[in-house]
Amino acid sequence: MALFFSAAVAVLLLLCGYTLYSAICLLQNYLAARKIGVPVRIIPVDHINPVWVLVSQQVVSVLKRLPFGLGDNNITKYNYLGFELAIRWKSHEEMGDAFILCSPGRNWLYLGNPDIITTMLKRNTDFPHDSELTAMLDVFGPNIATAQGADWKKMRKLIASCFGDSNLEPVWQESIAQASDMGRYWSSQPSVDTVAHDTRTLSLNVMSRAGFGKVYPFKGHHEPQLKLGGTSLSYKEALQTILENSIVIMVLGTKFLAKPWLPRSLQRLHYACASFQGYMTELYEAEKKNSLEGKRSDRNLMTSLVRASQQETKESLNENEIYGNMFAFNFAGHDTTAHNFVWIIYFLAGNPQVQDWIHDEIEHVLGGRPREEWNYKTDYPRLKRCLAVVFESLRLYQPVGLAKWTGEHSATLQVGDKTLVIPPKTMVSPSHASAHTDPKYWGPDSLTWRPSRWIEPGPPSSAPGDLDGEEVVTPVRGTFIAWSDGVRDCPGKKFSQVESVATIAALFREWRVDPVTNPGETLEAARERVLRFIEEDTGMVLLVQLLHPERCPLAWKKR
Repeated sequence: MALFFSAAVAVLLLLCGYTLYSAICLLQNYLAARKIGVPVRIIPVDHINPVWVLVSQQVVSVLKRLPFGLGDNNITKYNYLGFELAIRWKSHEEMGDAFILCSPGRNWLYLGNPDIITTMLKRNTDFPHDSELTAMLDVFGPNIATAQGADWKKMRKLIASCFGDSNLEPVWQESIAQASDMGRYWSSQPSVDTVAHDTRTLSLNVMSRAGFGKVYPFKGHHEPQLKLGGTSLSYKEALQTILENSIVIMVLGTKFLAKPWLPRSLQRLHYACASFQGYMTELYEAEKKNSLEGKRSDRNLMTSLVRASQQETKESLNENEIYGNMFAFNFAGHDTTAHNFVWIIYFLAGNPQVQDWIHDEIEHVLGGRPREEWNYKTDYPRLKRCLAVVFESLRLYQPVGLAKWTGEHSATLQVGDKTLVIPPKTMVSPSHASAHTDPKYWGPDSLTWRPSRWIEPGPPSSAPGDLDGEEVVTPVRGTFIAWSDGVRDCPGKKFSQVESVATIAALFREWRVDPVTNPGETLEAARERVLRFIEEDTGMVLLVQLLHPERCPLAWKKR
């Protein structure tokens, strides 16, 4: 009894100590925030606090039910991951172009004005990436996502050369092949509730081919999966295991995962990391040898990165930097693209007229040619409506946001007629969900999914229905930052666009999709239900995503 009492007292003292420490930190941060001169909203816990992330949704859900208007408070408005989707532009409408969320952990300055966002993103020296948040990505070595200064410039130069058209051709070809096989699988099923699983498979297979030259056939989630004999992991199995457990790996690190006393699941994760490292080393050594001997090899990101590095003398990447960047490519490009595919497919299921609209373009551009004859250089630039579908989905639901900070020094930023002095270690975040949907820039239907807003008809002199005369609209800079902006925009931007457009073209050339109707439900009512489902079911785990797409099955039919 005495032992239990002592333990309870110790726990209570720890909680009291932590509460007091948090209160002191919150007061210090609040005083610093007040000096900046913009509206401040206080939240009791930093919304990226790992423990809070685990329980925040449940706590916020309970608090929202409080009576007498008590459920409408800063915690329920701002104190959870993904709160931006719920408020969109409304907080900036209330508080102006900038406001601060003040927590015990950090102060977060949110920017809603496109011009201010653009200016901030251009000033990479004053507003760098937060090295404390991105350091975990160094799990396989330094990379472009974590590098700063001269190291970043070196990496950016070499990596930019690896995302040219010669390396995007395999992305185009593999996306078409994978999407065609996925469409055949889906249309063979009476209903499909595995869209999220299957689009992740497609994305992984495209990345395997374009990144490492490894080709794998598409297998639907309910199809028998090819298993290798023994306990060894194939390249794809190793990469898939790593991507599905990337947060665990980044938090614990590969060295810790090597401990022999860990549970079997974590030991298998370490084995996947070691296997993946082994495959990368094998490819690296082979390509280095080919480069030195002047031999040609398959064009993919890995070989291009090795060759580009070999050609530079003073600014080459070392072996660990190549491995680190290949992991960063896979981590950044896999789930983000797969999640956007899910939104695209569900939005199209609820909008049959948009399916017909893009099908007209696909038929116009590709005609009756077999998929083997689809040409990246000539066909991809003409599939503008397909690209508009990609843009519109990302406009409403961007899988990952942006977070900069001021680093170890203060920075100034012009907001309206004020020059803000922003203290060191202040987070600075573009309010993308606001900029992407503000009616001032996107019109009164800014929350409506309407891909045609991205297409400008041809000039008056063009023939009626001349699809080749259409152009993709360039939005006001700073109102669409799905791939960031400025000098540190996403190097894989074109990669994801090509993959997405090729997938859409391959799927919707041959098939159309509808929601499966419930008993007594009309097809039109089912489509309306799908659109409501997208809005209600979208939330944030690690990324913003549809949380339970399996609850809304779809039916695919041949055109």
